[in-house]
Amino acid sequence: MNPLQDDGSRSGSECVQVALPVPLRQTFDYIGRDMEIGSRVLVPFGSRRLVGTVLSRQPKTHTGAVKPVLTVLDSEPVLPADLFALLIWSARYYHHPVGEVFQTALPARLRQSKPMANPNISRTLCVSVDDWRSAITEQLSRAPKQRALLSFLAENPGLGSEDLNHQFPGWRAAAAGLLQKDLVNWIEIEQNVDRDATLIAPVTLSTEQQVIRDEILRHSDFQVHLLHGVTGSG
Repeated sequence: MNPLQDDGSRSGSECVQVALPVPLRQTFDYIGRDMEIGSRVLVPFGSRRLVGTVLSRQPKTHTGAVKPVLTVLDSEPVLPADLFALLIWSARYYHHPVGEVFQTALPARLRQSKPMANPNISRTLCVSVDDWRSAITEQLSRAPKQRALLSFLAENPGLGSEDLNHQFPGWRAAAAGLLQKDLVNWIEIEQNVDRDATLIAPVTLSTEQQVIRDEILRHSDFQVHLLHGVTGSG
């Protein structure tokens, strides 16, 4: 069965099992509707509000009080089905709290109640004034780092965070000041990304590597294998 497959009715209230980032080897039941397995939800947990991952759902059968989900954060799973299944297996195999396993697998942004970033949207930091040289003279006379960054952005338009990290280390503090003065702003650009074109090309194995690979794949059940070789040799 696909680990993300629906196994319950979508009509009426549903009871969902949620993995929460707490050091307890259990899941927690909440009431809600229209939640995809593998999506994130914001739920009450004691005096706190935590972001958890929906592991399963079924029609409500509880007779006691079950707290409701506060917010459904995603309309679709945030993890692919194979990774979802691997995390479930890992939690069971290593006897580790499943909520902490999922928490570790999620990017920092998704560990909070923030929406998933659109992979086709890029953000660039752009100069927002026509005469940036005058702005340097009039507004940034006592801010050398902001002057340098504004000049750099004007001469190198279209740079995103990763570009700036490499080309202008320590840019964030200066950018905060420029943003506050409305001298720069973030612009979102939608890109048409060919996902197939971005896939990593298949690796060509050496004869020795191919023999080892075939030997490992020959075992259909779970086995432990030790690979010994020169560090960095592949």
